[in-house]
Amino acid sequence: MDTKKQPAQLEYRLRWADGSGVRETIKADGLERAVMEAKSRINTTTYDVESTIWISVHIDALGAEGDWDHVETVTVGLDPDEPECTEAEHDWQSPIEIVGGLKENPGVWGNGGGVIITEVCMHCGCERVTDTWAQNSETGKQGLKSVSYEVSKYADEIAAMCAEESAVEGPDGEVEWSVYSEETDTDHAIEIGSDESCRHWTRINGVINGPYALREFAVESIGGES
Repeated sequence: MDTKKQPAQLEYRLRWADGSGVRETIKADGLERAVMEAKSRINTTTYDVESTIWISVHIDALGAEGDWDHVETVTVGLDPDEPECTEAEHDWQSPIEIVGGLKENPGVWGNGGGVIITEVCMHCGCERVTDTWAQNSETGKQGLKSVSYEVSKYADEIAAMCAEESAVEGPDGEVEWSVYSEETDTDHAIEIGSDESCRHWTRINGVINGPYALREFAVESIGGES
């Protein structure tokens, strides 16, 4: 027969600090167990958040006189889910043209004892802001970390940057464009450099593409030495 004495079960009350008025009474063999039980009862799946929130539960212990005495507060941080991207995964960067800041550390701004970091997905334009000195408005505690997202906030800016990077300047000097295909509204031109090198350009619906290298015989076919 097992004569080992079981720990005494103490009574605790859990009070949610979100203003919902939810209260639960539990039994545990000490405060450490009560804290574990409180954490396990915080159901984070019931929250739909766009930025980090902190869920706090106050723990009261039943005193000898039948009064409840506050003994601990348990807080669990809940970050928002990362939004879906137009590509397989986000490409988080801090282009100074969008996020501002210093050239050597773009998108980073001081905030109390920490910083606020702004990043942008180079695929979909989603914004991610990380605050390393966030504050829990319910408890006033500072020095926490929070994250927030804003979907497609910089989608137009990212599209413009990509278009600018892929844009072709075209021939260095003036060239004569000739019709290559009226059906597809395509022109083409040959640019001959000072070193007698040549480059082939096309212009489709007004958009210049190229240059494309030409073989030596192509120069002769456009009026070079025979």
